[in-house]
Amino acid sequence: MDRERHPLPQRLIRPHLVLESEGTLHLLREFRRLFDTVKIDRSFVARVFDGAKERAVTAAIIALAHAAGMTVVAEGVETCEQLRLMHDLGADEIQGYFFSWPVPVSECDPFLQKRCDVERGGTA
Repeated sequence: MDRERHPLPQRLIRPHLVLESEGTLHLLREFRRLFDTVKIDRSFVARVFDGAKERAVTAAIIALAHAAGMTVVAEGVETCEQLRLMHDLGADEIQGYFFSWPVPVSECDPFLQKRCDVERGGTA
């Protein structure tokens, strides 16, 4: 069969992950033993307002991580709306361009000092 003319549907070639209820607790214990933190990928954050399904999946990831005693970090937060929703869904930490572009290590101390000065009422 010529794949150019008859490509397989994406659903057939895309990998699927299935978590059966019998293994859920064991899997959570293993994840917790191996990892302390779950990061919500920026692709989830970017699509969280696309619909109820996207929001529900993100909320479920956060709930599952918390059930396992893990910290949740939302990556790629760029807007105030995303920040509010990730906070409302229970993300423990937020990172993204909303706060700052990546800063080289050599500039971290001056950057943080400037941010602290501004928060204390100084000027930037």
